[in-house]
Formats: sequence, C-alpha cells, structure tokens
Amino acid sequence: MKNNYVSLERVLEMASEAAGKQYRKIPGKKIMFESCLDNGEQIVLCTPTSKYHETIDAYWIDLTKVQCDLMDTYENGIFIFRLEGEKLCLFNCCDLKPFLTEKSMRYSEQAKDHWKLRIYNHYIKVLGNPDNFNVDCFFYKEKNSDQ
Repeated sequence: MKNNYVSLERVLEMASEAAGKQYRKIPGKKIMFESCLDNGEQIVLCTPTSKYHETIDAYWIDLTKVQCDLMDTYENGIFIFRLEGEKLCLFNCCDLKPFLTEKSMRYSEQAKDHWKLRIYNHYIKVLGNPDNFNVDCFFYKEKNSDQ
C-alpha cells in the first residue's frame, strides 16, 4: 500500500467549507483546530494520521486524555482520521465518548493517559472495551476528479 494521506491542508479546507468559517490551529497543538459555526457555537477538529498495520489488519491511533479533555471544552467536536491510502474516517466526538472508559485507558511515558484505537473499515475498536464503535471509512475523492 502506498504511504499517502489526504493532506492536512485539504482536510482543513473541507472542514472550513462545511463550518462556514476558517479553522485555526489551537496554540501548542499539532493536529487540533478550532472554528465557530454560523450559529456561534465553537467547534474543535482533531485530525490524526495512521498507517495501515498488516499485523493487525487495521489502522492504529493513540487518542490522549489531554486531547479528549480539550475537545470536551467545546460545544462540538469532530474527528477526521487521515488514514494511509487516502482514506478518511469522520465522526462526532460525542459518539465515541461512551467507548473511552477509564477501564480501557492505557498509560505510557510518551502518550501518558490514552486510549488505543484500532480502525477498521466499518468500526473502531477501543482496546480494553468489549464493544465496537460503528463508523465507515471511505476513500477521499476530489470533487472534480473523473470516475
């Protein structure tokens, strides 16, 4: 599989178009951005990347407690996972939240408190949680590209 991702710039462009306002980088954060919806509500976007891991037949992302706590301070939160092979996985933060339990949280020196997420084509598995979070990953396609 080719090591290619939908660019951060393209994701921000699409998200800004959908929000009706430009997203701005949150100071001190590499993959988190904020904007404001037309109704005045604040929105946060978190857009990590992951390569495909053949050994687990899935993508893998560590989601930190710091990221989740920051997302909780906004009225709206969106994840757009940018996956190898120009795939995207888009969903609302509040839909994933019930799967991020204290029991399923991990700890490492590098990531501190975090959850390990395995992303499959039709669901996300939070390691340590017996339930799956249903989502659909899709291949990104430019609006004006040929079929």
